[in-house]
Amino acid sequence: MDRIQVKCVVMGDIKVGKTSLIMTYAYNIFQEEDIPLVFDFKTTVTANDKAVDLVLWDTCGSEDYNKLRPLSLPDTDVFFVCFSLNDPDSFDFIEQKCYPDIKLLCPNALTLLVGTKKDLINIGQNEQETREKDTSNLYAYKQGINLAERIQAVKYIECSAKTGEGIQSVLEEAIKCVFDKTKRFKKNNSKCNLL
Repeated sequence: MDRIQVKCVVMGDIKVGKTSLIMTYAYNIFQEEDIPLVFDFKTTVTANDKAVDLVLWDTCGSEDYNKLRPLSLPDTDVFFVCFSLNDPDSFDFIEQKCYPDIKLLCPNALTLLVGTKKDLINIGQNEQETREKDTSNLYAYKQGINLAERIQAVKYIECSAKTGEGIQSVLEEAIKCVFDKTKRFKKNNSKCNLL
């Protein structure tokens, strides 16, 4: 069986749930208290009949780590750029800090925009009603889609580490994106151009 490695770096402002996203995926654990960790986690999954060594790197959004953060970025395949669905400032942080860093340091990497803490916006009787509620602290799905387009993300996904909703989708989408990019690269490089 073929084997590939996919490096994913989780970025975003402080307290948006980056560590919780990884902890829920890796260990099926959710902790209410803030755990400002910087660590990496590795697991092997199977996708498209290939063994995929999935490496997840957590980063700290604190300004104290601004000089260290770039050290975790080289060779990244996919960035999970996270914002909290109930924190408008974390939404702005993406365009002001994350996106410029990615474009400067890893312009060829793929980006997934991830809206975290979805459990905090599920306040309506159904998803449609929840999205229609207009409060100053909750971002609408359309705003996430628009931001994804502005930062050239391949997809926008909402999830909740607390309930586990959408966590698996984030990781599956990352692997799918890498496979799609590899397939396009092979297809484009298989042609012989005569000048």
